[in-house]
Amino acid sequence: MPDQHPTEETDAAASEPFDAAAREPIDSDIDLRQAGRDRGRGRHDFTILAAISAGGATGAAARYLIGATWPTPSGSFPVSTLAINVLGCALIGVLMVLITELWSRQRLLRPFLGTGVLGGFTTFSTYTVDIQQLVAGTHTGTALLYLALTPIGALLAVWVTATTTRRLVQLEDPMRLTGTAQRLTIIVSDSGHWHHKPLFTEIVHRAHDAGLAGATVLHGVEGFGATSRIHTSRILSLSEDLPVVILIVDSHERIRAFLPQLDELVTEGLVILDDCQVIRYVGTSPDGVGGGHAPRDAPGPDR
Repeated sequence: MPDQHPTEETDAAASEPFDAAAREPIDSDIDLRQAGRDRGRGRHDFTILAAISAGGATGAAARYLIGATWPTPSGSFPVSTLAINVLGCALIGVLMVLITELWSRQRLLRPFLGTGVLGGFTTFSTYTVDIQQLVAGTHTGTALLYLALTPIGALLAVWVTATTTRRLVQLEDPMRLTGTAQRLTIIVSDSGHWHHKPLFTEIVHRAHDAGLAGATVLHGVEGFGATSRIHTSRILSLSEDLPVVILIVDSHERIRAFLPQLDELVTEGLVILDDCQVIRYVGTSPDGVGGGHAPRDAPGPDR
């Protein structure tokens, strides 16, 4: 008989806020946490649903045309369905890079193209039915091959197209940064070193080598941390070991990719991640005229 009295640990876990979800970036089009605070979103929601519906009809029609043009005989390998799903996932990889790094202000692109067109175009339900029919027709070997090839091909397609698109975007404008971004704050001691170099210098150089948009180092004058010992720069105090704050801002993907390097470098200190909105990110162009992006190897006021 099931336990009718949950344990204290279960109650405690249920009462805790889901902080991990709160930290993850949420698409503003579907952020349900805004529902209780914004009662006037009916028209906004209708526009999104209309975009999804129009996109879904377009994607489903394209899928139907491909399936009708290249039908799969009974018992044969479902080449057309595999091609549809792999192609759809490849396009998803391209789209997700473009809407997060180039077209972040176009709020209807994701529901129309992502949820609508590509959601209607890909058909993993047909993939499941195809496997069932192959197994029922004693074509077990073909079913197993199809079962394995589809997820492998889909995941590989997403990775290849997303990686390629991101590199092409960086070649076009390697210092592009606008809209929603993520701020990485690292607090360490100014006495920390890495291979006889200041630790904050190593972090900044690694951020630069990783192609991040910029980094700034701030030297603290007083503070305390996990040791609860106050460090200060006042002349009458004998304390040293002052805090140093490194601020780095870039896209969510670039910041997340950089985090493993901090696991190696930061053995004592504090690392914070929070979302931010980039309003303006400009430096000095190579000809010295303001308004362009600063070259990577030339420090500027935006560093």
